[in-house]
Amino acid sequence: MSDESEQAVSNCEDFQRRLPDLVEARDESLYRDPHLTSCASCRALVVDLEKIAEGSRDLFGHRE
Repeated sequence: MSDESEQAVSNCEDFQRRLPDLVEARDESLYRDPHLTSCASCRALVVDLEKIAEGSRDLFGHRE
């Protein structure tokens, strides 16, 4: 694995470790995160998680 691809994986792993805290903050900080704005894979992950969350709200009813 090249240094560049190792760095990208490391950045993704770091972002994904921080993701629960970013989501829990419930503000725009998630969408302003530098890694998310530059990484298509992590953006796709967030989109998928948002779809799952939306589906679960639809399935179980919105309870906020």
